[in-house]
Amino acid sequence: DELEELSASLADMSQTLKRNIVEITEQNSRLKAVFRAVPGGILAIDSHETVTMVNPAAEEMFSIVGKPEGRHFLEVVKHAKLEAVIREALSSRALVEREITLHRGMEESFLQVFAVPIVSDSAAFGVILLAQDITRIRKLENMRSEFAANVSHELKTPLTIIGGFIDTLKEPDISRKDTERFLEIISLESERLT
Repeated sequence: DELEELSASLADMSQTLKRNIVEITEQNSRLKAVFRAVPGGILAIDSHETVTMVNPAAEEMFSIVGKPEGRHFLEVVKHAKLEAVIREALSSRALVEREITLHRGMEESFLQVFAVPIVSDSAAFGVILLAQDITRIRKLENMRSEFAANVSHELKTPLTIIGGFIDTLKEPDISRKDTERFLEIISLESERLT
């Protein structure tokens, strides 16, 4: 009788364990699919700064070669400022956001980086590092700023010339010939503005 109860109990435990394993496996598969699908770079790092997971976008973004899991973050990514962000998130147990510049040969890329600590019972046991490439945005901002500076310069030059000749025309002893020449220059410069 006791043996039958024990056997039934073990069978129930076995079924429960199998269901739990299937459920955890499915959740893990869904999580990995989401992890791979995210367009930004994602790295999971433990409290010893060992890489535990990397998505394809991060592998491309950081030019990761070989299997990164199980290796130290600096060995994988080779960027001290990013490591400092990870350390700050681990020690502060708070979200850390930074803009980081990566140099690859002659090219520069700009990343918006978020380090999110994984906290349990007020102890950080890892960090999820999210990196979004904002290089295109930075380049467009630079182009806009250069354009504004050029437009400003192109407007100031004729306006300065026009203003100078208007001041000269206010002089009482200016000849008719000079007045006509100055008015012609003012006319030409005003046409440049249109």
